[in-house]
Amino acid sequence: MSAADNADDPLALASAARAATHGLLAVGRYDDAIELGSAAHEWLASQLREEDPEALSLAGMLDLRMALAAARRDDRATTRELLDRAEMAAERLGEDANYWQTAFGPTNVTLHRIAAALDL
Repeated sequence: MSAADNADDPLALASAARAATHGLLAVGRYDDAIELGSAAHEWLASQLREEDPEALSLAGMLDLRMALAAARRDDRATTRELLDRAEMAAERLGEDANYWQTAFGPTNVTLHRIAAALDL
């Protein structure tokens, strides 16, 4: 994340935050994953055009990672809210894409809904 910050590239920083949320999920630090994902999502939204497909993909994946963290801590309301927000980003993106190696789109949102339901 430090290197991404030094690059002064909002997309690189959002991608690094997304990768960090993966790591936090893997070690059971769900609150930290949500905190980092939320801060990165808010910052990204303030930096870029709303319809930028790369930004939509990164923001959507941050939502999906946070949704799984919320599901693993048994927070149904937050899980639903984050999945719905990711679905809106996927609808705006309009396709399954792989910007920044996110594999983000409607199909990935559906898969995360299933994964979250299993965790809940």
